[in-house]
Amino acid sequence: MERRLTLRARPARAARQKVVIIGLGPIGVELGKLVLSQDASFQLLAGVDLSPQLVGTPLRRLLGPQAPSTSVRETAPAPRGEALAFLTTTSSLRGAAPSILALLNQGYHVVSSTEELSYPALRAPRLAARLDRAARRAGRCIVGTGINPGFAMDVWPVILASNSQSLEHVQVHRVVDASQRRGPLQRKIGSGLTAAQFEALAREGKIGHVGLVESCAHVADLLGWPLDRVQETLVPKLAPRRLRTDHFDVPSGRVCGIHHRAVGSQGGHERIVLDLQMYLEAENPRDEVHLRGKPSLHCTVHGGFHGDLTTASQLVSAAVRLWSMPPGLHLASELPAPRRPARRVQLAFSDADS
Repeated sequence: MERRLTLRARPARAARQKVVIIGLGPIGVELGKLVLSQDASFQLLAGVDLSPQLVGTPLRRLLGPQAPSTSVRETAPAPRGEALAFLTTTSSLRGAAPSILALLNQGYHVVSSTEELSYPALRAPRLAARLDRAARRAGRCIVGTGINPGFAMDVWPVILASNSQSLEHVQVHRVVDASQRRGPLQRKIGSGLTAAQFEALAREGKIGHVGLVESCAHVADLLGWPLDRVQETLVPKLAPRRLRTDHFDVPSGRVCGIHHRAVGSQGGHERIVLDLQMYLEAENPRDEVHLRGKPSLHCTVHGGFHGDLTTASQLVSAAVRLWSMPPGLHLASELPAPRRPARRVQLAFSDADS
């Protein structure tokens, strides 16, 4: 006599999620293509962008033949029934808040790549509380996520830390070859600037990665570590030779990227170190976590998480999991365990003669 485990794939019975995408830059386009590839899970209602160059453009020209036969709009349509909006327009919480509030009033849940929304109480606790109240009144959910912040330097190391009985120190390294990334990101890290120009923009907060301090605060919150201070540093990386990409031609000695760190301390001792290097033709790109504790742990993703592709994946994954959450403003770490939209699998044991 033997027992066999039978796996039978069957389509999910739930209705497709109705979604709109607001912001059709490189991330929004990548997200749109991913949504359309998950046809059994999502129904794309509209694409929205304020750019005069995009308004009126057929969605199929941007997203391919699977897209609806409509054009890019300036505003999101009023949804019929429950729907979700992907918001990919800005890094700033204050910049995104008016759009989020308007979408809630229309009846949308909101999943956003806005970096400051990943841990909104850090910079704008009153605004975060306002968004939470508005979401509760509307019976809708808000979450900010992406690959970084949202996973690579906050949620992922804490998931790994669940394997430690005790923990003393968390260190996360992320090295990104920005030459393989979109033009706006290469601009954001200062490609082609002089060191003086970089420093001037850094003092104004107009350059570099947004969300590193949010990630540090998020990790500390999840680990229950009351930090005394978080020290942030941002310095340019200079090109050792002429570097060319599809978007920039950087002479030797000019800025080709950033070295960005956030260090969280408690009682005069470093507890969390987040180290981000993002530059053109970066050597040995990777995502790496070092945990010192009992037991210690070292985990590396060679090649690293691809920022554009995995950000779209994280947004879609959050949308799939958001529906089980109560109304309100949520952190990515509060969502249920990650899953992808997919055919469900039915498991069944059957007895059979040997």
